[in-house]
Amino acid sequence: MQSEAIITAINALAEKVGIAVDWTSSNIVPCVQEIANKYVAMKITSSYVWLGIGIICIIAALVFLLIANRQSKSFDNYSQQCRQAKKENADDEDLKMLCKKRDNAKELAYWYYFVATLFGIGGVVIIIPTIFTLVKYYMAPEIQVIEYIQYLM
Repeated sequence: MQSEAIITAINALAEKVGIAVDWTSSNIVPCVQEIANKYVAMKITSSYVWLGIGIICIIAALVFLLIANRQSKSFDNYSQQCRQAKKENADDEDLKMLCKKRDNAKELAYWYYFVATLFGIGGVVIIIPTIFTLVKYYMAPEIQVIEYIQYLM
Protein backbone atom coordinates (compact mmCIF):
# COMPACT_ATOMS: atom_id res chain seq x y z
CA MET A 1 0.00 0.00 0.00
CA GLN A 2 2.81 2.42 0.91
CA SER A 3 4.71 1.58 -2.27
CA GLU A 4 1.63 2.36 -4.38
CA ALA A 5 1.37 5.78 -2.74
CA ILE A 6 5.05 6.43 -3.44
CA ILE A 7 4.63 5.33 -7.06
CA THR A 8 1.62 7.64 -7.41
CA ALA A 9 3.55 10.56 -5.88
CA ILE A 10 6.58 9.95 -8.12
CA ASN A 11 4.30 9.72 -11.17
CA ALA A 12 2.72 13.06 -10.23
CA LEU A 13 6.15 14.61 -9.76
CA ALA A 14 7.33 13.15 -13.07
CA GLU A 15 4.27 14.56 -14.81
CA LYS A 16 4.98 17.97 -13.30
CA VAL A 17 8.52 18.07 -14.71
CA GLY A 18 7.60 16.38 -17.99
CA ILE A 19 9.23 12.97 -17.71
CA ALA A 20 7.63 9.59 -18.34
CA VAL A 21 8.57 6.89 -15.84
CA ASP A 22 9.11 3.35 -17.11
CA TRP A 23 8.23 1.18 -14.10
CA THR A 24 9.06 -1.99 -16.03
CA SER A 25 12.74 -1.08 -16.10
CA SER A 26 15.01 -3.10 -13.82
CA ASN A 27 16.79 0.01 -12.56
CA ILE A 28 14.40 2.84 -11.79
CA VAL A 29 16.88 4.86 -9.69
CA PRO A 30 18.37 6.92 -12.58
CA CYS A 31 14.89 7.89 -13.70
CA VAL A 32 13.89 8.99 -10.19
CA GLN A 33 17.17 10.92 -9.86
CA GLU A 34 16.47 12.71 -13.14
CA ILE A 35 12.98 13.61 -11.94
CA ALA A 36 14.38 14.94 -8.67
CA ASN A 37 17.07 16.97 -10.44
CA LYS A 38 14.56 18.51 -12.84
CA TYR A 39 12.18 19.34 -10.01
CA VAL A 40 14.92 21.06 -8.00
CA ALA A 41 16.14 22.92 -11.11
CA MET A 42 12.57 24.08 -11.79
CA LYS A 43 12.18 25.34 -8.22
CA ILE A 44 15.55 27.12 -8.28
CA THR A 45 14.72 28.79 -11.59
CA SER A 46 11.34 29.97 -10.34
CA SER A 47 13.02 31.30 -7.19
CA TYR A 48 15.45 33.34 -9.31
CA VAL A 49 12.50 34.75 -11.26
CA TRP A 50 10.85 35.80 -7.99
CA LEU A 51 14.14 37.27 -6.81
CA GLY A 52 14.28 39.32 -10.01
CA ILE A 53 10.71 40.53 -9.45
CA GLY A 54 11.63 41.56 -5.90
CA ILE A 55 14.69 43.46 -7.11
CA ILE A 56 12.57 45.22 -9.74
CA CYS A 57 10.16 46.24 -6.96
CA ILE A 58 13.02 47.68 -4.90
CA ILE A 59 14.34 49.59 -7.93
CA ALA A 60 10.82 50.92 -8.63
CA ALA A 61 10.59 52.02 -4.99
CA LEU A 62 13.86 53.95 -5.34
CA VAL A 63 12.66 55.60 -8.55
CA PHE A 64 9.41 56.65 -6.90
CA LEU A 65 11.38 58.00 -3.92
CA LEU A 66 13.49 60.13 -6.25
CA ILE A 67 10.36 61.43 -7.97
CA ALA A 68 8.73 62.11 -4.60
CA ASN A 69 11.78 64.07 -3.45
CA ARG A 70 11.64 66.13 -6.64
CA GLN A 71 7.93 66.83 -6.02
CA SER A 72 8.72 67.75 -2.43
CA LYS A 73 11.28 70.29 -3.68
CA SER A 74 8.67 71.64 -6.10
CA PHE A 75 6.28 71.99 -3.17
CA ASP A 76 8.89 73.96 -1.23
CA ASN A 77 9.54 76.15 -4.27
CA TYR A 78 5.83 76.85 -4.83
CA SER A 79 5.36 77.52 -1.11
CA GLN A 80 8.11 80.09 -1.21
CA GLN A 81 6.64 81.70 -4.34
CA CYS A 82 3.18 81.72 -2.74
CA ARG A 83 4.50 83.45 0.40
CA GLN A 84 6.39 85.95 -1.74
CA ALA A 85 3.26 86.68 -3.79
CA LYS A 86 1.24 87.23 -0.60
CA LYS A 87 3.85 89.69 0.70
CA GLU A 88 3.82 91.59 -2.58
CA ASN A 89 0.00 91.67 -2.68
CA ALA A 90 -0.04 89.88 -6.02
CA ASP A 91 -3.10 89.51 -8.22
CA ASP A 92 -5.65 87.05 -6.79
CA GLU A 93 -5.54 84.85 -9.90
CA ASP A 94 -1.74 84.53 -9.73
CA LEU A 95 -1.90 83.81 -6.03
CA LYS A 96 -4.60 81.16 -6.49
CA MET A 97 -2.64 79.53 -9.30
CA LEU A 98 0.56 79.40 -7.24
CA CYS A 99 -1.26 78.02 -4.20
CA LYS A 100 -2.99 75.42 -6.36
CA LYS A 101 0.35 74.34 -7.86
CA ARG A 102 1.74 74.13 -4.33
CA ASP A 103 -1.15 71.94 -3.18
CA ASN A 104 -0.88 69.69 -6.24
CA ALA A 105 2.85 69.26 -5.70
CA LYS A 106 2.25 68.33 -2.06
CA GLU A 107 -0.43 65.78 -3.00
CA LEU A 108 1.71 64.26 -5.75
CA ALA A 109 4.69 63.96 -3.39
CA TYR A 110 2.46 62.17 -0.88
CA TRP A 111 1.25 59.68 -3.48
CA TYR A 112 4.75 59.04 -4.81
CA TYR A 113 5.98 58.35 -1.27
CA PHE A 114 3.00 56.03 -0.76
CA VAL A 115 3.67 54.06 -3.96
CA ALA A 116 7.39 53.90 -3.13
CA THR A 117 6.53 52.46 0.28
CA LEU A 118 4.27 49.83 -1.27
CA PHE A 119 6.91 48.79 -3.81
CA GLY A 120 9.58 48.72 -1.10
CA ILE A 121 7.53 46.57 1.24
CA GLY A 122 6.50 44.30 -1.64
CA GLY A 123 10.12 43.91 -2.73
CA VAL A 124 11.30 43.01 0.76
CA VAL A 125 8.40 40.59 1.27
CA ILE A 126 9.33 38.86 -1.99
CA ILE A 127 13.13 38.89 -1.61
CA ILE A 128 13.58 37.59 1.95
CA PRO A 129 11.60 34.33 1.62
CA THR A 130 13.05 33.77 -1.85
CA ILE A 131 16.59 33.95 -0.49
CA PHE A 132 15.72 31.41 2.20
CA THR A 133 14.14 29.19 -0.45
CA LEU A 134 17.26 29.35 -2.62
CA VAL A 135 19.49 28.50 0.34
CA LYS A 136 17.21 25.59 1.19
CA TYR A 137 17.32 24.23 -2.37
CA TYR A 138 21.08 24.57 -2.67
CA MET A 139 21.85 23.09 0.75
CA ALA A 140 19.42 20.13 0.79
CA PRO A 141 17.71 19.52 -2.55
CA GLU A 142 16.82 15.93 -1.66
CA ILE A 143 14.79 17.04 1.33
CA GLN A 144 12.67 19.27 -0.90
CA VAL A 145 11.84 16.37 -3.21
CA ILE A 146 10.98 14.14 -0.24
CA GLU A 147 8.78 16.87 1.24
CA TYR A 148 6.99 17.25 -2.09
CA ILE A 149 6.40 13.50 -2.34
CA GLN A 150 5.11 13.44 1.25
CA TYR A 151 2.82 16.34 0.40
CA LEU A 152 1.38 14.37 -2.53
CA MET A 153 0.82 11.28 -0.37
